[in-house]
Amino acid sequence: MFKDYNDEDLEYMNEVDAASRSGASKFAYILSIMTLMFVVVFVYWSRYAVLDEVTKGDAQVIPSSRVQTIQNLEGGIVSEILVKTGDVVSAGDIVLKIDNSMAESSYREEKTRYNNLRARIIRLESIVAGKSPSFPSDLVADAKSAVDFERNQYKVAVNALNAEVSVLESRSEQRRQEVEELRSRLNQLEDQLKVIQQEYSMTQPLVRQGVMPQLDLIRLQGQMTDIEGEIRTVKLSIPRALTAVSEIRQQVRELRLRAKSEASKELNEVRAEIESLTEVMRAGEDRFARTDVKSPVDGTVKEIFTNSVGGVIQPGQEIMQIVPLNDTLLIEAKIKPADIAFISPQQKAIVKITAYDFSIYGGLEGTVEQIGADTITDEEGDSYYHVYLRTQKTAIEHNGKILKIIPGMTASVDILTGQKSVFDYLMKPILKARNEALRER
Repeated sequence: MFKDYNDEDLEYMNEVDAASRSGASKFAYILSIMTLMFVVVFVYWSRYAVLDEVTKGDAQVIPSSRVQTIQNLEGGIVSEILVKTGDVVSAGDIVLKIDNSMAESSYREEKTRYNNLRARIIRLESIVAGKSPSFPSDLVADAKSAVDFERNQYKVAVNALNAEVSVLESRSEQRRQEVEELRSRLNQLEDQLKVIQQEYSMTQPLVRQGVMPQLDLIRLQGQMTDIEGEIRTVKLSIPRALTAVSEIRQQVRELRLRAKSEASKELNEVRAEIESLTEVMRAGEDRFARTDVKSPVDGTVKEIFTNSVGGVIQPGQEIMQIVPLNDTLLIEAKIKPADIAFISPQQKAIVKITAYDFSIYGGLEGTVEQIGADTITDEEGDSYYHVYLRTQKTAIEHNGKILKIIPGMTASVDILTGQKSVFDYLMKPILKARNEALRER
């Protein structure tokens, strides 16, 4: 920059002009230029630099599902308590045992009856199918006496049937022999008739010639008549004998069919009985299994209502409560009504557990899962909305250590509701003042 004066001229200027044209004016000028540039750069930066908007609220860790109350349907006498308050259990772990002697005795009786019916069904099926019974190895091992009994019953039934069939077949054989004898007799009679007829034919001319007496001819006629009558009788007897054989064979078939029919009828009854018993046994198995009281979920034992071995549990009585532990935590936050409009499901959040210093241990990432439908007023008269957040982890990791988080711990939440530029942050008070200016009473 060129000066329009010489340094010697300063001696002849007044104090104001000399000061304005001295070195101090250079510094002021440079400072003003730098200030202006800083303001321009800051305004430009503030227009594009963004900050996260967060909504804060107090919170508490709650069970991600309802507290599980363990009960027993039948009740009974406590034989063993395997956990204590505060223990962590897994789903399926036995937490308490109930004396199972009565349930076991009842189940064994039902099992014995069931095996007896199984063996009986196999025996009846064998009779219907007409083959020897084959009992499975597991049934033989579990109910050998029942298997032996049904085998004996099968033999008795088969022997009785065979005895009746044998009697009928014996009668049938007699009838068949009778038919053979009648047929043989018929052949003999027919041969005799032919001989007598030939003799009659030869005698007849001799009687006419007077060589032989008439009496011989009459005798031959009588013999032919007798033989013909006997032939007719034999011919009538043969069909009757054959019919008798057929009737006996039919009786044998009916006898076998009747035995199978009776066995089939009994089989249907036994099958219906075992089907009904199966349902009873299934209930018995469940009842027996329920004597080992198991945890339904992974969780922490909150409270045990039965603390004495030998104590009596009433049917349906509460035994203990277990707070579920899942792969995620559920956070219940209290948000002011003024901030609730900016919160929506799936928004990101940071959960800071009060027990663990956030500056040292950090927090948990989470998302908004559910927003309460209406405000809730506490005892102090403050209103708030319940907002539920789901974390991605159930514990905080720090230097290789796992810091457990359990239901009941307090926390604070920072919910990311949006972003705003630095310029908007700076202008907010000014805009608010402008909008509200000159409106107060």
